[in-house]
Amino acid sequence: MKKLCLFLGFGFLLLILFSCGGGGGSSSGGGSGTDPSTPSISNLSFYPTSATVNQGGGSVQVSASFRFIDNGGDLSNFTVFYYDQNGNPVLNGPFPLSNVSGKTVGTIYAYVNIDTTKAMVWSGGVYVTDASGRQSNRLTGNFTVS
Repeated sequence: MKKLCLFLGFGFLLLILFSCGGGGGSSSGGGSGTDPSTPSISNLSFYPTSATVNQGGGSVQVSASFRFIDNGGDLSNFTVFYYDQNGNPVLNGPFPLSNVSGKTVGTIYAYVNIDTTKAMVWSGGVYVTDASGRQSNRLTGNFTVS
């Protein structure tokens, strides 16, 4: 089993991913839409889901994970996004994935540092893209600083 380590720093966020998954074989579910080669992601979970203002000295680490299915076994990158004050998505990426070639199922784990210096709700998410440019569905979540 290979591990994938990616470091992504942008402003309030540091993301570290580890991808572990099976290779070969078939996987049910397929991607999103009608093309079974389109990758799909599911089961976004993270902990904790909230913090108080200035908790952790101004930043807390959040552990997150999600599952992927990619019948083509050719995931190439991921994109993280969050929403600005006007509700518009701000994209960060795409960032290349390595050591996932040939993997059709797996889990991606992330550790995110979130700014707690002011009360707000961080809303954002992630999606993956394969080598043919097919994008998965988007998973989203909220983290509340109060």
